[in-house]
Amino acid sequence: MKIRSSKYLLTMIVFCLLLGTFPVILMGIFSYYRSSHTIQEKVNASNMQVLLQTQIGVEQVLKSVDRSLMYFVDSPDVNEAMTLDMKPKDFEKLMGLNIQLGKLQAFDLGVQDVSLMNISKQWIYNNYGFYRLNESDNKTKYEATIGLPQPSMWVSELDFGPDGDLVYSDKFFNEQAVNLIKKIPINSMSPIGIAIAKVPLEFMSKLISRSDGIGEVMILDDHFHVLANNHNHANPQGANLVQAGYIKKIMSENQQTGNFNTKLDDDNVSVIYRKSSYNGWYYVSIMSIEDITKDSKAVGWYLLFICMGILVVISIVSFIGSRKMYNPIFNLYQAIMGSGPTMKVSNEFKFIGEQIQLLVTNQSKMANQIQTQLQQLKVFFTLKLIQGDADQQETEDKLKLYGYPVPPRWMIILVLQIDTTEKTKWSSIDRELTMFAINNIISELLVKECVIHPIIVNDFQVTIIGGEQETYEQFKNDIYTLAEHIQKTVKEYLELQISIGISRTFHEFEHTHRAFNEGVEALKYQIRLGYNVILFNEDVQPGPNMQLLLPVRIQYELIDAVKSIDYDKVKESLHQFMEEVFKLKMSYLEYQIPVARLLTDLVRIVQDSGESYSILFQGQKSLFDQLFELKTAHDIEQWLSNVVIEPIMHMLQDKSENQYKKISGVVLRMIEEEFDTDLTIEECAVRLNYHPSYIRRVFLKEIGENFGEYLTQYRINMAKKWLMDTDMKVLDIANRLRYNNSQNFIRSFRKLEGITPGQYREIRKRRLDGYEN
Repeated sequence: MKIRSSKYLLTMIVFCLLLGTFPVILMGIFSYYRSSHTIQEKVNASNMQVLLQTQIGVEQVLKSVDRSLMYFVDSPDVNEAMTLDMKPKDFEKLMGLNIQLGKLQAFDLGVQDVSLMNISKQWIYNNYGFYRLNESDNKTKYEATIGLPQPSMWVSELDFGPDGDLVYSDKFFNEQAVNLIKKIPINSMSPIGIAIAKVPLEFMSKLISRSDGIGEVMILDDHFHVLANNHNHANPQGANLVQAGYIKKIMSENQQTGNFNTKLDDDNVSVIYRKSSYNGWYYVSIMSIEDITKDSKAVGWYLLFICMGILVVISIVSFIGSRKMYNPIFNLYQAIMGSGPTMKVSNEFKFIGEQIQLLVTNQSKMANQIQTQLQQLKVFFTLKLIQGDADQQETEDKLKLYGYPVPPRWMIILVLQIDTTEKTKWSSIDRELTMFAINNIISELLVKECVIHPIIVNDFQVTIIGGEQETYEQFKNDIYTLAEHIQKTVKEYLELQISIGISRTFHEFEHTHRAFNEGVEALKYQIRLGYNVILFNEDVQPGPNMQLLLPVRIQYELIDAVKSIDYDKVKESLHQFMEEVFKLKMSYLEYQIPVARLLTDLVRIVQDSGESYSILFQGQKSLFDQLFELKTAHDIEQWLSNVVIEPIMHMLQDKSENQYKKISGVVLRMIEEEFDTDLTIEECAVRLNYHPSYIRRVFLKEIGENFGEYLTQYRINMAKKWLMDTDMKVLDIANRLRYNNSQNFIRSFRKLEGITPGQYREIRKRRLDGYEN
């Protein structure tokens, strides 16, 4: 195989060429662009300076004209002349005005003509002589000029058109010129005349530089008419450029100064402009970008020749260097091919890489398979130890096989469980995932302390930890510190609270099963201590002969409060009950006895009320199954309050309210039917088979009045009806309503109605008689 026929060699040469040529081409393009941009910036800056000088020169002349005309209109002769009708006797005044008009028309100011108009006296005086305003065709426009808001303004003759937008043009402005108009008096709210100074546009054009280096320079008025131009053939004086694209761009930017590039007549141009703050005119410079960058073309050719030379050198070096770098690759390819069958390969380096990658991949797969199987065997062995299924000989063999160290002086088992997933980012279905994450965290945290590999057994994470401490107390303290560290790490990374049960120490792996059960048993004592606890089995075991004391009195008080629907008392009694039950150090089975007894009494309330137990407590699990799954006293108290007691009290309250309405309805019906008998609350209670106090309380709660007041009011209402509808005597009414005598009835009627029964009958009859009449 010849080297020159290698595809990889060709690739190396092409790559080296690209690697060398790309920076050179990029550098050349950037250098050319940068030089062109720099030249354009300098030309634009120069044009801006020229434009500024042009503006300053023009405005110096305009301001001189402005000051001269100001002095003229403010002079005593003009002020005196404005008060005269200019009759033949005022000839001398006209001669004085003529002298002053001549002074205004100085050569350096370019003023061609000055007109003085007295609108109130109806006369005009200028270079053409004196005549009356009535003789002018533009009398109306002159008079309208007085009403314009500005006291002084520069106006181009081009703005005076037949449309009447500006009304101060006259027949003397036929030549192209700009005009300065000032009212007389200058600051008066009621001017009587105007003065107009005309500066020809030809004079304005002489003020603009005619150097070809700055392109076309124009002066535009505030309506974008050309006032002056150094290249008059492009945009002649008087042309309206408001529809030109670059003028629209200037209008849209609404800036005092600016520059931008645009296209004008198929040519790319640079536009620079300045807006005068003196009279609102625009000074615009337009120059072809091709003219600006013509010097950069020479720079471009120079850069092209240099880059071509560099590319030639790079090509030679790339070819020679690539061949030298390819020689080791070709030798390696021949070594891999060896004496085997000849293969036709277009890319030797790719072939070498594929062979090496195949070798590495096979090795990695084999290592992963072995490691996975070994890991599974370790987990299976640990599980057999915990379940007590491994005998002594198997244990010794597997410890040597898996490379576990000899049993240390002290060993214990940490049994970890998640307290709750409520109010966390995890749900109950994520329990397996979170347990797996916790197992990985512990594997990384306790690399040195773990005797064998940590595993997950049901809902517990199990870790066997060993130590070589001198004393058991020192070992126990270190274990507690490790447990705290595990809790903090899990809280930090998984935002979960965990509790840890710790077994008693053991020294032989045969006791692993016993230690695991001790750790699980220790966790059950969190029923008294709550969440996020670390429990040593030896510390949580109850003392000998601990007598079980049931808080019977508090339990009875709690049951009575539930039946009475006293929410505050229920909450207080339930809390006292839980404190009494869990203040003693007992076994977790003994804690369940008083709580289960309380739950039984609560269920009995439901049964006694006649309600269905299954309807009130709907769920897949029974209440006792739910109770025994709870981990802490706080959880039990919350569960009893929210799941059991509260529904029972709501049920009792609904039944009580329905019973109250039924009882009060029966009593009301008795009053309506037997108001004229000796009806009492006691008699009602006997009929309803309730205590009178209970009937009295129910009636007051539902009706809002006690029984006696309601019966009295009802009888008085019946008396009022009889007084109106019948001729019954007051004595007969009193006897029928069961009063002892008529005086008691009259006093009772007066107390409620404010008048006697007789007065009530008389008043009502008079009202009825009045209506009939």
